[in-house]
Amino acid sequence: MSVISFKDLQDTPYEVLRAHLEESMNTTSPLFTAYILNPRVANELVTPYKKSLRKAFDESFINQAIENPALLVEWCNKELTLINEYNPQRITASPTGVLRARICDQGSKDVFFVALCRSFGIPARLEPATGKVQYNKGGWQDVNFSGVTAGNAPQGTVKATWQPTKMLPDPAYGNHFSIAKIVDGKLQTLNYRGTRGRWSQLLKTPLTLDEGNYILTTGTRMADGSVLAHIEFFTVEAGKNTTIPLIMRENEDEIQVIGNIDPEATFIPAGKDSEQSVLATTGRGYFVLAILGARQEPTNHAMKDIALVSSEFEAWGRSMVLLFPTEQNRSQFDASEFPGLLSTITYGTDIDGQITNMLVTAMNLPNANTLPIFVIADTFGRVVFVSQGYTIGLGEQMMKVIHKL
Repeated sequence: MSVISFKDLQDTPYEVLRAHLEESMNTTSPLFTAYILNPRVANELVTPYKKSLRKAFDESFINQAIENPALLVEWCNKELTLINEYNPQRITASPTGVLRARICDQGSKDVFFVALCRSFGIPARLEPATGKVQYNKGGWQDVNFSGVTAGNAPQGTVKATWQPTKMLPDPAYGNHFSIAKIVDGKLQTLNYRGTRGRWSQLLKTPLTLDEGNYILTTGTRMADGSVLAHIEFFTVEAGKNTTIPLIMRENEDEIQVIGNIDPEATFIPAGKDSEQSVLATTGRGYFVLAILGARQEPTNHAMKDIALVSSEFEAWGRSMVLLFPTEQNRSQFDASEFPGLLSTITYGTDIDGQITNMLVTAMNLPNANTLPIFVIADTFGRVVFVSQGYTIGLGEQMMKVIHKL
């Protein structure tokens, strides 16, 4: 259970998991749990297959394949007919289905090979970043079904330079940049999301890649939905390092997305006992979300600034959710001290500082204690404005941003 996803724990029938637990060949390999016992290979429907696949081969062949997994590559090339054109949606066939039909597309063939290896007690996988088919025999070995070359591909390294900024100290893979290899004129995007999903973990120091031609794509999402993109072509040569710039384009005349929050985060509205999400409060579109500190001068100053341009906020017609760290702190706030505040404000309490911590983390703020914190975001959680602490003319600053949305 430790090597399958939370979704698999919800979706996969107990009988299927039990079958893999009981039918996996025991080995002393440290890779056993992740690459033999593990029922999932890629994005296929998880099914029991190990017992059925082993039954289709005699014991002598299985023992030979364990010693030399390349025999399974030869078997797949000889026995399986590859037909990609009849599966345009690339729906992965089950390993037992491939065995019965002996006809499949390339993706199903890749999954079948990994499943066959695991059924024989041979660690195998689709390499997480590149999707290459691999088995482990004294180290990870690439599988090349074409037979044009043998052995692992020659490799080099690439490193990207980046100058951290206050709003973007460490760009995230998939959100701000991605790498794709050019294979037969097509782009094969590498998957580096997750634990290695940031520049500092991925490209600050040399990253090992197969030799070949690649594209580094970066994107700055703007508030109107457009993206300022930059494409950098580079080549990885065997045994050499390539250094490239990581460039994030900017447009000072337009509003850009500077972070992401969860609009489904909940708080307790004033006068109520039950939680309510920010999105359920504001509805679709842009909104203002803030954490205030009652009886604190920076918060008092901010509220006076907002009251000065309340007519413009009213004309905008969007909601403003103003939260306080505790219910006691909220009760100390007196809106009558700030004449002219707009009617679209919803007051509430931040539950255990969850929203405060979310804002601090998402926007790379110094700490959670400096209040107030104001953001302008939209239905999808895209943040286009952030302010923390004492700020002169806060209301006017927000209206300048709002007028450009």
